[in-house]
Amino acid sequence: MATMYNITIKEINKNELTTEVTFIHPDAGEMIGSKDFALQIICYTSIDLNWKELVTSKEEWKNLIENHPQKDKLAELNGYLFGKRIYIEEEEYKSISIENNDELKRNLERKYQTRFDSFGAENGAYYILSKMNVADFTDEEESIILNEPQVTDSGSNTKILKFSVSDASLLAHIKSGMSYDTAAFSIVDYYF
Repeated sequence: MATMYNITIKEINKNELTTEVTFIHPDAGEMIGSKDFALQIICYTSIDLNWKELVTSKEEWKNLIENHPQKDKLAELNGYLFGKRIYIEEEEYKSISIENNDELKRNLERKYQTRFDSFGAENGAYYILSKMNVADFTDEEESIILNEPQVTDSGSNTKILKFSVSDASLLAHIKSGMSYDTAAFSIVDYYF
């Protein structure tokens, strides 16, 4: 997926986050004012990115994530947004990796109650990677992002996006000056 935007964290004031969104791809949509786009900013800043600017050491940032007051909630949200690893038995892994059979795949999806895009093995453990869970992610936005995010112009390819969250501790890992490129998009506008 192509990189669409650069996100720079401008200010954190209690439970309010102000970001600068720069459009860096000609296909980047204007729909950045949705609650789900705002929630994606919280999620993306909680995973290990190719940071343009981190403002802390990588170790300090990893420590913020490891000791985050909302660590479980962030993991849940990231599972909805990016998919999650679900560990499976070695025999199951071998059957889908050797035969690439749709019926075997559907049986695993029924057993683990999730659709999956890919599967793999790492350090002797076998897993499937679930698909993005659009419904649960967008359900979460309603209780986390307060009101509709505010979008204001800030230049020809740049907008300021400001939003508030229900619990300021969700922003504990975010620091002013952080900057990263993203392929985030308005999920609601795309899927619904």
